[in-house]
Amino acid sequence: MISLKSLGLVVIFLVAGCNCNSTSSDNNELDVCEIDTELTCKNLTRGTNCGCVSKGTKAKCCHFKLNLVADYLYNNCGFNELTALYFFNCSSLSQPSISQLDLSPILKKYPNLQTLAFTNSDYNMIKVDPKVGNISNVRCLNVSYNSLDNSTDVANVINSIPSLQLIDVSNNNLSHAPNISGRSDFSLHIANNEFLNCDGIKEQMLENIKFVHPDQTLCRKFVTITQWSKEDTVSLNLSSIASTIMIHKQCPPKCSCSESRIVTEKGENNQNQVSNIAVAVNCSYRHLTKMPESLPTYTTTLDVSHNNITSLNLNGLKPDSNYDKLNYINANYNEIKTLQTLEGSEFLKAFEYLSLKGNQISKVSKSIPSLGH
Repeated sequence: MISLKSLGLVVIFLVAGCNCNSTSSDNNELDVCEIDTELTCKNLTRGTNCGCVSKGTKAKCCHFKLNLVADYLYNNCGFNELTALYFFNCSSLSQPSISQLDLSPILKKYPNLQTLAFTNSDYNMIKVDPKVGNISNVRCLNVSYNSLDNSTDVANVINSIPSLQLIDVSNNNLSHAPNISGRSDFSLHIANNEFLNCDGIKEQMLENIKFVHPDQTLCRKFVTITQWSKEDTVSLNLSSIASTIMIHKQCPPKCSCSESRIVTEKGENNQNQVSNIAVAVNCSYRHLTKMPESLPTYTTTLDVSHNNITSLNLNGLKPDSNYDKLNYINANYNEIKTLQTLEGSEFLKAFEYLSLKGNQISKVSKSIPSLGH
């Protein structure tokens, strides 16, 4: 048996005959929330008679403090029928120190609203009367760019408005995702909440809650760094959490798959560290004659030992085979006679461990410089 270590790489194999050496949601769901680009605030100033601009049954109100806002819009602006209403940079006049947003008056005055937005304001609390929410037709609620910090408040609003299909609470101060019960296919936009905890998000995904832009949404997870025996916090994007739900669906036949560790990498342009949940696949003792055709997303470890595999062919794989992150292979005790099929593979460029004990390899090609002789 020969063990070669170079630059942290480990290759182990038995040589015969000579002494040789790898829950998402799309943009269409936001269409109902899109603000009409023709409704702008540029001509609106504080103290104007209405403080709003309108187009058909859509209106946008900017830069004023809200006080009895529903009656104000009805009396001062003549808005007696609205399907979309947007508030930008507005605040509470009655309790400015608390900045509580009560949706009830608006929903009661305008029961046909489908889209309601209060953005770029200073609200840190939100509520709605369940009796009013129950008769509302609002499909999208956008309260992004505020200071909301209580996920229970947000959950109560969601669960009090049966017609609601999507809520945008991005760019707030939430530390947990709201607990949404019995709302299959509901969409939640929760990106850019700096201290958002990952706890409970996977369970929400299992309830078919859709997270908008999961690849751009980060949450914080507390983990133990084994090599230093200390706790640390890593940032995971929600796509990596969603991928763990698919582990068992993507697992090769006859094999077992599990989460193995947190892997941290540099983001785009070497900026920001991004963490993913690595997957380990165990296909040992399964009477396999060839390598699995595909693996779960972000598989880093593969054990195919004690099988009848004759070739480690990692070339010509399908684009969605998910071998791209694989860096650890245990292929002990198979029927492999040559490593020629490894030549030119992506695996050889970045692998950390390859074990081939108990095979019948007679030589290693010079065209595989990573292995040497």
